[in-house]
Amino acid sequence: MKDKKYDALKQMKLNLFTILQLAFGAAAGAFLCGWLSCPRYREAGHGYYDGPFMFIDQLQQNVDYGMPNPYPALQLVCMLACIICAVCFFVFSVLSKKRKEEAYKYFTEHRSEYEEDGYLAANGKYYRSMVNDYLKVNSCFYERKGKVISMYKKCTNYLFYPFIVSLLAVPVCIIGYSGMADDASKSGIAADGAIAIIFALAAMICWFAFVFYFLVVSHRRNAYKRYAVKMTAEQLNSDDYEFDEAFMNYIGGDEKLSARATKMQSAGQKGIVPYIFSEPVTAVLLGGMAVYVIVIVYIVALVISVIYGNKGTAVAHSSGNTERRNARVVLYGGGNERYETNDYGEICKFGARTGFTVKGTEILNERGEKVETVGWLRDGSSRTVDYASDYSGEKPFRSWGLE
Repeated sequence: MKDKKYDALKQMKLNLFTILQLAFGAAAGAFLCGWLSCPRYREAGHGYYDGPFMFIDQLQQNVDYGMPNPYPALQLVCMLACIICAVCFFVFSVLSKKRKEEAYKYFTEHRSEYEEDGYLAANGKYYRSMVNDYLKVNSCFYERKGKVISMYKKCTNYLFYPFIVSLLAVPVCIIGYSGMADDASKSGIAADGAIAIIFALAAMICWFAFVFYFLVVSHRRNAYKRYAVKMTAEQLNSDDYEFDEAFMNYIGGDEKLSARATKMQSAGQKGIVPYIFSEPVTAVLLGGMAVYVIVIVYIVALVISVIYGNKGTAVAHSSGNTERRNARVVLYGGGNERYETNDYGEICKFGARTGFTVKGTEILNERGEKVETVGWLRDGSSRTVDYASDYSGEKPFRSWGLE
């Protein structure tokens, strides 16, 4: 019977589903970082980052990169793994909550056995944790406009701000990176590999912040639901309410818990700020909330600055012709042959890549890690293609235009 009782107390604090929830939350963040940081190298020593969905291009167009390239497949695997792990995180969160509720119900049904002196002396670790939650939940109540307000519940509500902000920051990082890479590729400008890594790390940090606050908020809300003393304003003002006798006796017999209860109750009477800093964990969660928000806002600002900064660079490298900002380059060869460029500036014929790429006004020929300058798009009445004097390869293009 003792083992079963001990397991029930432990289940309220840390059960298998809770461990799996933590594991999948961590894995989702790792795969998220891997997904966003999968590069596609096209030049020796230079990284072109085509965004978080470059594998779609390969699947839809049967892209041939000119050399073995595992990155699109790896990116797809990381994206799917990230989504699966994120879903598992929420699924195990629900299961963990259910298991904890079952364990608490078992505790209430066998409470007298748990609170035997001999049992508490040998297995009081998780019981003390439960009493500590009870202490925090009921540390301070105050009356306002006829309503009883719990300081613990109010502080828990404050935690929703970084909770929501960190969650929204994850798709912001993904969309920002996607927009940056797409804008760069259309302009013939290589997206900086370091920036891609920054986006990946930023998204992972935001996800971990979300997981952290999700766990904390879930725990605090469950604790309030279980342990909060129900009272009316009249009862509060007349001290006509009763705390749990067994828990209060335990607190009174524990020097640290007793001192904490006195400190938190006294601080709560002075206002929200003294109350927040009266308990270390609450101080870290709420006192440090400004730091978390500042970091996340900085990440969002970085995303915005990269997107708009890159757009400015794109205009500067667009051969000075404003017409080319939104138009797509089309090239023509002998015998009315027509070549089109895709969103990445790569020259295609009948939807298949030719190995040539338009970067700004420059035409490149990419074969494996070797990148050779073929020629340039010349502006003028005829818009011809001028080939480099040292280029001796295939010369299929004669002129070009915009569509």
